[in-house]
Amino acid sequence: MREVSKMAEAGPVVLIYSDDEPVGQALRFVLGMDGVDVRLCPDAASLLASPVLREAHCLVLKDGPAGVDGCALLRAARARGARAPAILLVSLFTASLGARAAEAGVWLVLERPIMDNRLIDAIMDCVTSHRRQLLSTNT
Repeated sequence: MREVSKMAEAGPVVLIYSDDEPVGQALRFVLGMDGVDVRLCPDAASLLASPVLREAHCLVLKDGPAGVDGCALLRAARARGARAPAILLVSLFTASLGARAAEAGVWLVLERPIMDNRLIDAIMDCVTSHRRQLLSTNT
């Protein structure tokens, strides 16, 4: 039997790549009430260099800041060992974007602005799904 990582035992970690710091801080507050450790990454380089990238339970990627393609960023994160499901936030969903997201392995695409709890619910579902996957592969 393999050991579950210390990160998985400590609580779920969510990495959020977004240039919208107030939204990131609000997510950190709300999710933190449920024991989720939210790490905000203001740029692609900080997400890819994050020491918890490989251990994260969920990646939230905003498509578009500074011209960054969220699907390309996910592929780069996967190349660095990230296994967590990813949620892609977009300003306009199109069929071609949906196809690119599916090809990149995006777990869920959400169109902004998000005026209800869909993002929080999606993050918690993502965390739960990834924890189950970790437990099933570590037993």
